[in-house]
Amino acid sequence: MNSIEKKVVSGTIIVVAAAALALMVLLIFSIRTRAPWLSYKAQAGVLDLRGWNPLDRTGLSGEWEYFPDQVLLPSDIGASRDVPCFAKLPGIWSDRREGSATYRLKVLLPEKHESLAAEICTEATAYVLYVNGKQAASAGRVSATRANAIPSYQPQIVRIDAAGPEAEFVLQVSNYHYRIGGPWRTIWIGDEGMMRRRGMMRSLFFMFLTGAIMTIGAYHLVLHYFRREETQFLYFSAFCFLVGFRTLVSGSYLLTVFLPSIDFTLLIRLEYILFCLCVAVFTMFIRSSLPDESSRMMTGISSRAAAGISLFVLATPVRIFTWSVYALYAYMGIMSLWIFLVLVKGVRNGRT
Repeated sequence: MNSIEKKVVSGTIIVVAAAALALMVLLIFSIRTRAPWLSYKAQAGVLDLRGWNPLDRTGLSGEWEYFPDQVLLPSDIGASRDVPCFAKLPGIWSDRREGSATYRLKVLLPEKHESLAAEICTEATAYVLYVNGKQAASAGRVSATRANAIPSYQPQIVRIDAAGPEAEFVLQVSNYHYRIGGPWRTIWIGDEGMMRRRGMMRSLFFMFLTGAIMTIGAYHLVLHYFRREETQFLYFSAFCFLVGFRTLVSGSYLLTVFLPSIDFTLLIRLEYILFCLCVAVFTMFIRSSLPDESSRMMTGISSRAAAGISLFVLATPVRIFTWSVYALYAYMGIMSLWIFLVLVKGVRNGRT
């Protein structure tokens, strides 16, 4: 290439790199998100929704009756004479990391409402949800002992039996496999038709996003085929494929829609390892695109850090390696700062 072509390619690379860096920050940091502010809050185990419009979904958040270290059926709670304590949901267990618990919430419903549905994303790390004494949803196996517990992430939308003026929700949760436990995600309820349409649109959006990212990756893979001396196309293609696949194993865990029986440990390991690979491959892309502005040493450090964390994830149980999330955030922050400085240096050197 002549000098003009090189300058055009370098400028394009800087724009693509900056956009990809922003995309990486948005997508890779989708490990956990907090629920938005909600207008309805339960108090002392009662949630008053009599003025609620079911076409606007709402979360079952606030104070639920709380029975720690117990796995109780709805009938067991009704027969109990113990004075209940209360816990705010969603929320992780602050007094322990593993064990079991049961929660109950009484919901006062509008006088007139059509069929309702509940949306449950994930709970840490197994749950059973009962509505008016009937099992409505579950993921994994809830147990008071580690030996019988089975963790699982299975986001789902289920119809709930709540035809009367009130409904009783009982939630059993257990965790023995993750670094934190408890009902950490909001349970949403709303009109069944609206909830299912919303869930379908969200799934279609993430499928489209994944397909778009992987299409970009395929395009750059073709570019590399015709211009094999320019390895930046190969690295950017690999980065796109990794980010695209990671959208399936984080957030809403869309991969479980296609593989509902996927092993919990495998799913979490993929989530963490793909995080590392995305950062490492992107630093290789930066190095190959702007060799004069970037450091071979930093690329080597990034690759070794990704390899070390990935090996730790492969060699240890989920409840151990998930503590490495803080190392992942630090790794991502350091490399993002380095990439930003490289891009600034590239601009200053006339790579525009």
